[in-house]
Amino acid sequence: MRQNRAAVLWLALGLVAGLHLGAIWGCGGGDSGGGSSLREEIVRATNEPEAATRAGLFMDIAVKQAKARDLSGSETSLESATKACREIQDPATRATLFAKLAETYYSKLDRRSDARRALEAAHEAADAIESPESKAKNLAAVGRAQGVMGDAKGAAGTLQDARKIADGIKDVKGRADVMGDIAAAYQKAGDDAEADRVAQAILTVAETSEDQRARADAIAVAASTQSKIKKKPEAEKSFGLAVEAARKISDPYSQVMALVGIGEKLAAAGFGPKAQDVLKEAENLCAKIKQADLQIEALDKARATMDKVKKRG
Repeated sequence: MRQNRAAVLWLALGLVAGLHLGAIWGCGGGDSGGGSSLREEIVRATNEPEAATRAGLFMDIAVKQAKARDLSGSETSLESATKACREIQDPATRATLFAKLAETYYSKLDRRSDARRALEAAHEAADAIESPESKAKNLAAVGRAQGVMGDAKGAAGTLQDARKIADGIKDVKGRADVMGDIAAAYQKAGDDAEADRVAQAILTVAETSEDQRARADAIAVAASTQSKIKKKPEAEKSFGLAVEAARKISDPYSQVMALVGIGEKLAAAGFGPKAQDVLKEAENLCAKIKQADLQIEALDKARATMDKVKKRG
């Protein structure tokens, strides 16, 4: 009798899972633009035990389904992502993913009411974050989503709140990273003038630092922002200043890692040849690192980044 009950239970669970996957695959949609590989992604996402990872996977699947015009499947995938987001306990992670979910609902399905609900959940989670740096970064993500959704007034208010928090962050690199996110949010919202003002503020912050590594990293963030708002000459000049600061770092390992970071940002900004020059310089400096494990780590990082840059073209 117990064996029969167990068999019935497993059969019921299998039917529920099958119905769930069938809804996500859509009426014809699982194979559209994705074939069996997309079905495999859906199964993997469904079986993923970690809520944050599951939410991200379902959002990625939804984007692919929307691109393939499987709107029904995309909608179901975003519903699964929403459920996963609600399970996340960490407020910072929850805020980040709900903000991404809001943008996805709005830009891929034009589901504005769902996008607004996701955005409200993101803002609520961001308000619960205790770390100033994390709170400001997530408020920037919320502001970015508001800008994407056409709420210019709301975005301006949220980003102003993020900037006030950023102003209180003492760590130069942390402050610059947050301000870079804020500038990117302004740029995404179409306010290039404000993004440029934030980039200039990042450069000012960098000048206050006596730590050459923090200075180099901060200037590179400003340069990336300038590139995104189509200020290529200013970006190229700032990247040059970042490299100069990196060359003044006394510790060889830190110097190599700083140059690799600058190289990555140069490549992302469209300065491929210059990125390769900087990465080659970083690779050559690895010989100065005396600690063997750190030398290997730095060399692997420099070469792997160079490979990525060359593939990008």
